Amino acid sequence: MDQVRVDVADASAVQPERGRLPAAPVPDHPGAAVMEMRCTGCHDQRLIEQQRLTAEGWAREVDKMVGWGASVTDAERQRLLQFLASRWSP
Repeated sequence: MDQVRVDVADASAVQPERGRLPAAPVPDHPGAAVMEMRCTGCHDQRLIEQQRLTAEGWAREVDKMVGWGASVTDAERQRLLQFLASRWSP
């Protein structure tokens, strides 16, 4: 059986890799707070920024994360999807 190792760390303790720019500042948007609270505990913001998904793609990605155990309410999901699609779409 294949196994995947997942390491979770406090995002403030993780230093950017040498030569890499830090993640871009997140604007004041209700969905940004949801992303910080629900996504960046497991994912570095730079990983999220790299995705460049359509609105439908972000919806599939968020639904996948919820299926894997992410705790996101319906109201948070709507704010998060609106933010992700407005900020990081192709």
